[in-house]
Amino acid sequence: MKKRGRKPNRGKLTSRASKVVADLKKPIPLKKIAQKYGVSKQALNQFLKTRKIKRPFIPKPDHVTICRLCRQITKVASKPRSEFLALPTVMKQVGFVSFKTRDRREFRDHLRRLRHARMVNPLFGRIIGRHYEGAFQDYFKLRVPVTQIGRRHGIANLLSIIERYKRKGFKLPPPLFKYDAEARRARLRQRMNRGKRAKAR
Repeated sequence: MKKRGRKPNRGKLTSRASKVVADLKKPIPLKKIAQKYGVSKQALNQFLKTRKIKRPFIPKPDHVTICRLCRQITKVASKPRSEFLALPTVMKQVGFVSFKTRDRREFRDHLRRLRHARMVNPLFGRIIGRHYEGAFQDYFKLRVPVTQIGRRHGIANLLSIIERYKRKGFKLPPPLFKYDAEARRARLRQRMNRGKRAKAR
């Protein structure tokens, strides 16, 4: 047996209901309409479903131009190679210094909005550790082996980490230091000769 339910009344609208429909078809926020007629938002949503009324698109205010924090983040992100800055460094440069988890989550929400709006590089703020940031800065500047840079910053497998970040989309140029096989052999020969001389003495 089918349960007999109350069918939605889709007959003639009352004068108040027709006013509500007219307001719902305008780009007015649902909260304001609910306050105007003294009803809840849930009741208005139910009315929209039963009457199959399509709401117009209401554009949200440009959050980036309004929000001071977002403007500061975009300023930091406009610097060259800003995607290689660690998240704590970005927070420090912006002036957002807080150790509370709630505040950090709020900062990440602002950053996510900027990435979604394509106002910053999608890779900006993806590096978490400062030791990775320092290693990348030295990678761009110093003409030393990559393993040596890794040891300096306490990273054992910097080469594999570089490859991992390349797969994520980070554009890393080839290292400034290039191994010269002949020069390396010559250095080894010099060391061996010094050792032989020391033993002969």
